[in-house]
Amino acid sequence: MTHPFHPLSGRDFEFVVHRRNWGEDRVYCRDEDGGLFSLPAAWTDVAGADPFVVAADGRCPFTADGLALGKMIDR
Repeated sequence: MTHPFHPLSGRDFEFVVHRRNWGEDRVYCRDEDGGLFSLPAAWTDVAGADPFVVAADGRCPFTADGLALGKMIDR
């Protein structure tokens, strides 16, 4: 699980299969009890890195503007 905000982020699960269901890439895994569950492939290391995230590399050109707007709203 690689999604940074998911409660299970950083945990490893037994991989079962990577499938496309109803137009969405999903990864099926087994939990500690052997139960099957699925999650979006983008939340795992099965799918490659999102090209936008790679290109942005943590940058946000609007950060300064957003902070300034927040200060104006707080006034």
